[in-house]
Amino acid sequence: MDRAVTDGDLGLVVRLLRALRGWNQGELAAAAGVDKSAISDYEQGKNRPSPKTLERLAAGADVSLARLESLLPLLRRTRQGTREDCAEGQDAVGAAAVVARAVGDEVLLAVAPFAADLEAGGLQPKESPGPGERGAAAQPAKAGGREVAEEGLAGEGGWTLCLAWLCEESVRAAAASAKRAGELAGLALRLAELATGGEARRSRLAGYAWAFIANALRVSGQLRRAERAFARAWVLWDAGTAGVDEILDEARLLDLEASLRREQRRPRQALELLDRARARAAGEAAARILLKKAFTLEQMGAYELALHALAEAGALIPVGGEPRLWCVVRFNQAVNLCHLERYADAEPRLAEARRLAGGQGSGLDLLRALWLEGRVAAGLGRQEEAITILARVKEEFAARGIPYDSALAALDLAALYLESGETAEVKRLARQIGPIFEAEGVEREALVSLRVFCEAAQRETATAELARRLARELAGAPRQPRRGNGPRDSGRDPFAEPRARLQED
Repeated sequence: MDRAVTDGDLGLVVRLLRALRGWNQGELAAAAGVDKSAISDYEQGKNRPSPKTLERLAAGADVSLARLESLLPLLRRTRQGTREDCAEGQDAVGAAAVVARAVGDEVLLAVAPFAADLEAGGLQPKESPGPGERGAAAQPAKAGGREVAEEGLAGEGGWTLCLAWLCEESVRAAAASAKRAGELAGLALRLAELATGGEARRSRLAGYAWAFIANALRVSGQLRRAERAFARAWVLWDAGTAGVDEILDEARLLDLEASLRREQRRPRQALELLDRARARAAGEAAARILLKKAFTLEQMGAYELALHALAEAGALIPVGGEPRLWCVVRFNQAVNLCHLERYADAEPRLAEARRLAGGQGSGLDLLRALWLEGRVAAGLGRQEEAITILARVKEEFAARGIPYDSALAALDLAALYLESGETAEVKRLARQIGPIFEAEGVEREALVSLRVFCEAAQRETATAELARRLARELAGAPRQPRRGNGPRDSGRDPFAEPRARLQED
């Protein structure tokens, strides 16, 4: 890039490189082999990277300098844009300028990854594994047969894809940060409000964005506000023109609302919404919805029906389809078979789930599979093996900073100790888990049951059945989200609840 490029332009370029990979300053610095303080100086315009350093930064983020130069006009116009410049029918570059003026450079950094990929014919930003755990490969998606590549970012389809991408990023962020999820959904809503194409189209886009705002509120524990946000989402969605944006799928809205109804302990409403979503989906999308249905049925204690839904989901995953989905199907079949005390049937499915999880390289998945392996061993009468496994699971969850699951594993372990008459160990575990569950903010009814168990453990009157009943109650008990909690159901898939099950990221 020539010297006509200002330090401010280069600051945005460096920020863009980070945004394309989803990295913080330290991660970009590590990938490029420069000091973290230098990254901060570049972004603030305090210093200018040399051409060689800029090339190293781009290479570290796996982005060509030519691609960065092609985005520079968009960066410049964004910095200079004003609300008065936005007019009906304006191209997306000008609209992006208005959005950035209204809500800051972050909108540009969220949307810019699409600019390059839409020009190249892709529908999602391509990410490469980076330092730490943030890098992940994004797969191109279909858009109802629309030739988005021909439209580019300046077309309405490209604008809609930007909004849809922000919404899905909100869901992915929700597992770790409800606040960040809300920010991304809010950016999507701002894009909807400034979209071209008329009021009906803006209403449809805004309705879609509001559903993701509702999901972020749900994840943060604000269930009443989430319900009001969903009501607003549907009013706006229905007021829009059906078919204007085939890219946006109504099944996604139904799916997200089902997660709210399940968390509100209205499982029948959740099932109705999931059935409506399933009728609008096909292939792997339908399989994911059925996996949520199976999870809801499991929570209701309808284990046979849950197994039926899992079998239907498995039938929809194509041969050679996503290994992650097969892993989740097999694992949760094993979970429901354990509920039915069919441990011998659960064992081969669990073995397959562990093999698939190992191929995906997820240590947490393997740990959850090990947890279930301990339960299967106990069910098959291999008590010593089960105790060894569950003690390891308890310690590893604690080491990973997931205290809730560590305490749940401790309850499983306590049940085995009670069956073996080792009451001293049960007393020790009860003293450990009581403060954990109370600190995690579980609902009042579950806390009452917890205190009953802990008191019984100290009096040496607790039973294995009491421990297992408490574990089931706490596994499904709503709780207020807290920093440091284990994984949550972000709204994409139901496998991130605090219990022995696999997660979908």
